[in-house]
Amino acid sequence: MKSRLNKGFTLIELLVVIAIIGLLSSIVISSLATARLKGKDASIKQQMSQLRNLLELNKIDYDSYAQLQPNTWFNTAGSCASNIPGGNYYNQAVTICNAIYALNANDPNNFMGNNYSMYMGEQTANNNFKYSIMAWLPGKKVYYCMGSSGKSSDTTVPNNFWNQAGCYGNP
Repeated sequence: MKSRLNKGFTLIELLVVIAIIGLLSSIVISSLATARLKGKDASIKQQMSQLRNLLELNKIDYDSYAQLQPNTWFNTAGSCASNIPGGNYYNQAVTICNAIYALNANDPNNFMGNNYSMYMGEQTANNNFKYSIMAWLPGKKVYYCMGSSGKSSDTTVPNNFWNQAGCYGNP
């Protein structure tokens, strides 16, 4: 009488392998989501730096930031084109503004709840022109402020965020 050896997997062994693969794939997917949000944050900061460069070029041309600074929040897809006043760098500023809006629109964690993705403002006290840019970072869930003094900060809201470094009260 010959004995047969089974060389296949049992159902339990197969289920254990499938469970391990499922666990590992869920870990990878969650880390990819985190990396995607960090990438969005980095892109928004880069777009803000480009906007800062345009504002400085605008200051050289007009001795003011006013041609690009509408003192407004951008909360709809068309708000960039309709709210940025003009100037030599209007088209570039609108493109950058739309890119920032697209990167963080419809984020449910935005504190205002109305997709307020970016703020641009100008102060003209004592003829000392200053600007500030504030944009939502969906990965960090904070606003990032950048101002004419070169200061910048991550700021939580609503705890007096206007006075943080780079924000409107402290550009």
